[in-house]
Amino acid sequence: YCPGSGGDGNGTPFATAGGLTFPIFGPGNVGIVAAKGGASTIVSGQTSVVVTHGLDGNLCASIPIALRHVQITPNEQSTTGRLFAVTAVDSTTFTVTLSGDPGASNWDFSWQIRLDV
Repeated sequence: YCPGSGGDGNGTPFATAGGLTFPIFGPGNVGIVAAKGGASTIVSGQTSVVVTHGLDGNLCASIPIALRHVQITPNEQSTTGRLFAVTAVDSTTFTVTLSGDPGASNWDFSWQIRLDV
């Protein structure tokens, strides 16, 4: 449930589609972080890392997770042939998981996350 009638009381307009209510984001919306990027590492001995993405944590819970897109770009070639996947996304973090231990060199990657709403 998104508070307010047609907005959140802070000037963020809302739209309804398919029975869901969500804030309307766009490049001109001030104060709403709708895209971020960074870099992280899965260290030797681990197979996953939880990344704090920094998107606006006050997003309404009704925004479907499917509208949060995460792109992972390896910063090095895997010498161990490991596969990777984003295995969880929520309003403050996402998890990247490897199919096995990255080995002594660790596994560095860049990431981007955006909301398509």
